[in-house]
Amino acid sequence: MWRMPSASPVPDDYPVVIPSLTVEDIEAALGFYAEILDAREDARFCDPQGRILYAEITIGGNGVVTLNDSAFVTQLGGPPHGGHGPVSINVYVPDVDATMAAALLAGAEQTAPVADFPDGDRFGGFRDPSGIFWAIASRRENLTAAEKVARLTEAFFPDQHRPGDPMPETTAPETHG
Repeated sequence: MWRMPSASPVPDDYPVVIPSLTVEDIEAALGFYAEILDAREDARFCDPQGRILYAEITIGGNGVVTLNDSAFVTQLGGPPHGGHGPVSINVYVPDVDATMAAALLAGAEQTAPVADFPDGDRFGGFRDPSGIFWAIASRRENLTAAEKVARLTEAFFPDQHRPGDPMPETTAPETHG
């Protein structure tokens, strides 16, 4: 199991609110956002075949947006686009458990139970009474990009990675823009 040293629940190196886009082809989306919006790719998580499952980009120097592969979301048991359309909003909160409890009392529908996630966050999701999907998280452990990828690979592809194997790509091979 992962160690859980204390960390600020709202990371200093991320905005509090992060839009998340679920797309069919992350590679194409990355190219479009780089060309049109001068987006810079900061991180990615790939499956063992090299298909990008998750990426983070920065737009305008400080606007972080995450991209999720719709087929991977479905593979994890969720409906296409995670059941919430192609856009969700991620928010770092001081106490994810208390925030989830308050949301449910206020009429939200839980879409993902609060649980520790391999990337060092404690995460949960809900659909608000207006139908908007919110992913809420509190940082539990500060990890490097390589540590996150190693844990995600171990959690989602346990038969694909063995100690000593080269790690999947953790950052963009080139800077876009």
